[in-house]
Amino acid sequence: NRDGYSVEELYTKKDSLNGKSIKINAQVVKVSKNIMKRDWVHLQDGTGSAGTNDIIATSVNSTVKVGDIVTTIGTIKTNADFGYGYKYSVIIEEAKFTSIK
Repeated sequence: NRDGYSVEELYTKKDSLNGKSIKINAQVVKVSKNIMKRDWVHLQDGTGSAGTNDIIATSVNSTVKVGDIVTTIGTIKTNADFGYGYKYSVIIEEAKFTSIK
């Protein structure tokens, strides 16, 4: 899809994207390291509204920092329930990040 999906599109097209590899260009707005053996990276690109403007990408040993602009490639999973209250209608798993700037 073009040069990647927007954050909002990952929510609106989540059912057709479930299980597929996707690409997104966005800014890292939060990083939570090593929770349940993975890093939880919040990405935003200015699209969407409350509830659809922030997507989480999980990764192991990521090196991204808040403020980084990155290309993220990973697999979309819908209705993900990791237990402990971590439930997501859509999430990017096994993400790989490439810095844009």
